[in-house]
Formats: sequence, structure tokens, C-alpha cells
Amino acid sequence: MATTRKTAIAPAASTAIANIRASLAAEVEHIADQIGKPGGNKIKTTDKCFTLPDGSQDEGPLSLVIVDFVSRNKYYTGRYDPNTMEPPVCFAVGKSLRDLKPSPQSSEPQAASCAECPLNQFGSEGKGKACKNSRYLAVLPPDTTDPAADLMTLEVSPTGVSKFDAMVGTVAKLYGVPPVGVSLDVSFDQTKTYPSLVFSNPQPLTDDLIVAFASRRPEADMILMAEPDMAPAMPPPAPRGRSPRVIRKAV
Repeated sequence: MATTRKTAIAPAASTAIANIRASLAAEVEHIADQIGKPGGNKIKTTDKCFTLPDGSQDEGPLSLVIVDFVSRNKYYTGRYDPNTMEPPVCFAVGKSLRDLKPSPQSSEPQAASCAECPLNQFGSEGKGKACKNSRYLAVLPPDTTDPAADLMTLEVSPTGVSKFDAMVGTVAKLYGVPPVGVSLDVSFDQTKTYPSLVFSNPQPLTDDLIVAFASRRPEADMILMAEPDMAPAMPPPAPRGRSPRVIRKAV
């Protein structure tokens, strides 16, 4: 009898497991509707490796089209600490370097304009600048076929700004277009121990592709011109331990 019962129950259990697995597989197909993207839309550059928004990693070079870009200036009063990252006390975002000035949201504006700010001059911090200049890019792969593909962002740190600016000037001179008119290879400077970006191998795009990528510029501008989060960083929670023992004196 025991053997008969086991034989009768086994197919039912097997069927139930199969049904559950089928149901879970169907749920996985729609899991993207329930969760956010792993890394937002930012391409991270850590340890000389690109981490794409989907979480995948690539040592590069990446072939990208720069839909548009802006300049960012940020000044911090404290030293960089990845565990308690504070917002800049003074920052500016814009397309024209001549017109950059501290945002009204800056908690401690350092000057009326970035051009006249002493902290934005070479030599204000060692041989460099106390104010950190960067370029902020909205990018897409050149082989993008989805016209609604999410734009990605990539920040060029101060060490890579001169190389980026030089490439933009070269593209304008050779092809008579801003960066949206070409694809570029983006890689890491192998002569540096830290992640510093370099841009090379500009390839002109066809007219149809230029129109397609340029049509995304209004969207890119909205992303690029968004100001940084000025909320102060929350301190890490204190480690939990035992509550101190209360010693009561006899009355």
C-alpha cells in the first residue's frame, strides 16, 4: 500500500512543480515592469572599466555617438569621501564656458561668474583647480535601432577634459559638425593609473543617422541640464550593539 500511495502522489507533485515553474517563467518575462534599471542611465568608469546601465561591464573601447554635452563646474569644501559624499557648495551647469555662473541653488556661491572665480584658476589647488571642471555627455551606441532607446550619460573627469575638448575641435574642423555628427571610440588612457577617458577614431555618420540622433537633443538637454541633488548626505547608521546594562541600587 505504501508503494502504491507514493506512485500515485509523485505525478501530482511533478505536475505542480512544472506548473509553478511555467508560471515563474512567464512572470520573468514581465519582471522589467516591476523593477528599476540597475544603474539608472549612467555609464560608470571605475577601475578603468565601463559599467553600463544594465550592469554589464566592458573594458572598452566603446563606440558611442555624443548626442549633446554640457560643462559642469563643482566646488567642494571638504575632502572626497565615498562613504559620506556631500553635495558641492558651489556648482554651475551650462553649454557656454563664458556664460557659466554659480547656480542659485548653490549653498555657498564663490563668485559672480566661473570665469572670474579664483577657485576656477589653475594653481588654486596645487597645479590644478580647486573647482572641478568636467564635461557631461548624453550618448547612444551608433548602431542603435530603437528610436526610443534610453539615452545614457557619461561624465568626463577633469583629467580627460582637455582630450575631449581637443577631439570636439578636431571633429568640427575636419567634418564641420558637432560631435552628434560622428561616432567616436571612448577608452581609458593606459598611461594613467586612474580612469581617465580618451576619445579617438571619429567616423562620420550618414545624413539619416545624423537626423535621427540630432532629434534626441531636446531630451538630452533636459537630462544634461538637470542640477545635482543638493540634499546633504545622510551619515551611515551607527552600529547596533547591546543596550547598556542598567544597574539599580537597592533602596
